[in-house]
Amino acid sequence: MTFPAVKRVVYKKNLLDEVVCQVRFPPILKIDTETPAAFQEMLRSAYPNLTEAYEVLFDLRAGSPQGSMEELQKVRRTRDSKNYEFVSEDNKWKINLTKNFLALSTKEYVRWEDFISRFEKALLPFIDVYKPADFTRVGLRYIDVVVRSRLGLDGVDWHELIQEYILGVLAVNNIKGKIRSYENIFQAALEGKGVVRVSTKTVQSSESGEHCYIIDSDFFESGRIKHEAVLPILSGFHGHALNLFRWCIKDKLHDAMKGE
Repeated sequence: MTFPAVKRVVYKKNLLDEVVCQVRFPPILKIDTETPAAFQEMLRSAYPNLTEAYEVLFDLRAGSPQGSMEELQKVRRTRDSKNYEFVSEDNKWKINLTKNFLALSTKEYVRWEDFISRFEKALLPFIDVYKPADFTRVGLRYIDVVVRSRLGLDGVDWHELIQEYILGVLAVNNIKGKIRSYENIFQAALEGKGVVRVSTKTVQSSESGEHCYIIDSDFFESGRIKHEAVLPILSGFHGHALNLFRWCIKDKLHDAMKGE
């Protein structure tokens, strides 16, 4: 599927809550059994803060189909996987390393060139230190949150901001006022290679109680992916992401974000 191409813009009022880039690979047990000292040295000037956590995996033994208390008590921890978190001095950027994936995330995304440069500066040391044969998944995820009060759009109906084919029942006049929660998920194949999984839903701010709208776009490609293919794949996803976002919203929201 090709979303209509649009001119690239940088929004002054950015809706992005978080951007995440991740590559997955066959398990590298060395990451669990040895501290990543060499990898840290290559990142330490930009990411001086390191924490070590555990991803706890569980399984559920056979039990009553009703999910009784006895069944729940049979939950047991089967394996702990280390998750090393390298954080920038200003706490705005984070790199996570586990035996299965390397990821970069930020809540302060501004420009693609900065983001992909930071990811490359983590990816190349990772390849140098751990030498994965190839990657099994490359993903890029954008989470946009529409908070109308921050855009001067208080009281504006969603159908004036979001396209009807994305809103679904929220665009139906005789029932939209009765909808208490809404979520929609679809996957679309991208032109060439890759898939995007789009999740849209309404949420209520825990701080203000304001109803907000989330557009969560997860672009990914799976299979045997060579090292040199990772950055071109991500750049392709970035191009699709802007087209997809613009396809989801109407001019009124676009204008309120003050694109340049």
